[in-house]
Amino acid sequence: MKIRKNITKFKRLQQAAFSSHTGSLFASKASKRAPPASGLLAGRQSPNSMYLGGQEMRMVLERDNTTIEKNLDKLIFYYGATDHWCPVKYFYDIRRDFPHGDFRLCEKGFRHAFVLDVGREVANMVAEWIYRTKGGVSEIEPSYFRVGK
Repeated sequence: MKIRKNITKFKRLQQAAFSSHTGSLFASKASKRAPPASGLLAGRQSPNSMYLGGQEMRMVLERDNTTIEKNLDKLIFYYGATDHWCPVKYFYDIRRDFPHGDFRLCEKGFRHAFVLDVGREVANMVAEWIYRTKGGVSEIEPSYFRVGK
C-alpha cells in the first residue's frame, strides 16, 4: 500500500514538473524534435530518470582532479556560457587548476539541453575537435564525420 501511495505522489510530481517546464523547455524551433526527450518525464523510464538524477546529485560532490590530471592530454572540456547547471566560474577554476588542459567556453549560445535543438551542430563541432586537436584520425577528413542535415 505504501508503494502505491508513493507512486501516486511521484506521478503528481511528474505531471506538475512536466506541465510547468514544458513551455520553457521546448519553446523553440526544435519543438518537433522534443517529444522523445519529454518521454523521460512519462511512462516507465520516468522513475529511472529521476533515480539516476538523484544518484548523481548525491554521489558527485566534487571534481575528480586525480582522473582529470591522469587523462588531461585526452580530454576536451566544453563549458556553456549560460549553463545554470555549471556556472562559468567552474570554467575559470578548472583552467586555473590545470593550465595545460584544453578548456573551451561556448561562444555560440548553446544551452545545456543542446540535444533538443543543436545536437547536429555540437556533433560536428566535436568531430572537428577530434580531427584537429587530438589527431587520432589524421588520415580521415572532418567531412567524413559530418552529421547530415
